[in-house]
Amino acid sequence: MQDGTALRAFVDTEVTKEAALAAIRGHAAADTLLQQHGYWEEGKGCAVGCTLHDFRPGEESSHALYEPLFGIPEELARLEDNLFEQLPGDRAKTWPVEFIEAIPVGADLIAPVDRFFHWLLSEEGPMAKAETELAEVKAVHALYGRRISGDEPAQEEWDAAWSAARDAARDAARSAARDAAWSAARSAARSAARDAAWSAARDAARDAAYVKIADKLLELLRASATTE
Repeated sequence: MQDGTALRAFVDTEVTKEAALAAIRGHAAADTLLQQHGYWEEGKGCAVGCTLHDFRPGEESSHALYEPLFGIPEELARLEDNLFEQLPGDRAKTWPVEFIEAIPVGADLIAPVDRFFHWLLSEEGPMAKAETELAEVKAVHALYGRRISGDEPAQEEWDAAWSAARDAARDAARSAARDAAWSAARSAARSAARDAAWSAARDAARDAAYVKIADKLLELLRASATTE
């Protein structure tokens, strides 16, 4: 937070929205945005690396710099970073520009982050139904609902709920891995063509899910309340 006060996007920050947009648009035009590349190496970088490079060269991996530079919470910077790495290639190239464009000057960006996670953990989001039905996931979803309504859960509740959800997700993943291994063993005789078709369909579904997630985040950012 800036001097103990609430963050407001591009208000009393070191960088204006216009300057931030000009910098990231320059990187997009120069094709210096690369997935799976590192924050900044050999004149190229990821979404966060390119966003920070023009203003804090040598500190491109510091998500926390989004707060004093742009008035954007660190948690939101990490979301931008994660989505950049997961989006399909063509969308990833436009994502950092879309992200900055979607943020209104003066916006309080804490609330949209809470609403984003509340949606992501719900049945309306792209998660598998089996995951959203886990009691541990429902518990975290309920905590975000309480926070949004103005009833802030205690830190102990957050810690316990997230720990339980991570354990449940890990156990579910292990079970899914065992099921997948068994299925693969039974299907060893499948043709290579059919395997390739299945792999392509699975990748397309994954890409569609991340595009849906990115679009939802942009929607919530655009609707952020501002002080202007």
